[in-house]
Amino acid sequence: MSKYQNSETAEIKRSQIKLNPYNPKRHSDNEIKLQVKNIKKNGYLGGIVFNKRTGNCVDGHRRVQALDTIHKYDGTPETDYDIKVETVDFDEKTELEQMTYMATQNAKADWNLIADYIDIIDPETVGLTPEEIKAIEDLAAEAAEAQVEDLTGMFVREPEYELKKDEATFDDIEEQRKNKPSQTKEEVKAIKENNTRIANTRNAAVSRHILLEFANEESFTVFCESVGEMPRQNMVLDGMSLLGRLG
Repeated sequence: MSKYQNSETAEIKRSQIKLNPYNPKRHSDNEIKLQVKNIKKNGYLGGIVFNKRTGNCVDGHRRVQALDTIHKYDGTPETDYDIKVETVDFDEKTELEQMTYMATQNAKADWNLIADYIDIIDPETVGLTPEEIKAIEDLAAEAAEAQVEDLTGMFVREPEYELKKDEATFDDIEEQRKNKPSQTKEEVKAIKENNTRIANTRNAAVSRHILLEFANEESFTVFCESVGEMPRQNMVLDGMSLLGRLG
């Protein structure tokens, strides 16, 4: 056992736990209902800290209240139930300090990370408000657009080195090779890493986007003119609008 482990898992009666009157977190009825819904769906996963010296709850008040609702606990022996807790042995000062720390230092979620998988989960089930859901979906849309711009840039760009319009000789090709600037190891590595990143994001992008590849600049320009667009780098067109133009 680690010397830093200062709690023991135990199963006690709910009647042994007192909700701490100094708890700085106050939970609304909606928050408790959401916790009830989560427990009914995924089960009670622990997280209640109980100070056996004072009998107070140090952390996990919302879980206790949710379990009370599920078990219809009203303080009587008939409705008492067993509950798993992490027991500690703190004096009053340490209890208040730890309760305050756990109430104020809870990390806030990174919405940019949630945006990566927002389409997979049910946002309302995890307690996100409509405003938060909208903000996260906007972040996801911005990230998807950036991916498309990266991918489009791979195929629609000015050629770095062009052969002559008439048939090139071996001397012409050799001269172009000589004039091509050399790349450092760091530049080559950066290009490879960028290509890997683009490849890793391609699968995520293709579900909602289509990439068009053109054999040359002329065919790219003809396409743009046919749909009424000025040729430019990193073009992103609305799919339904484009379909309407093509008739």
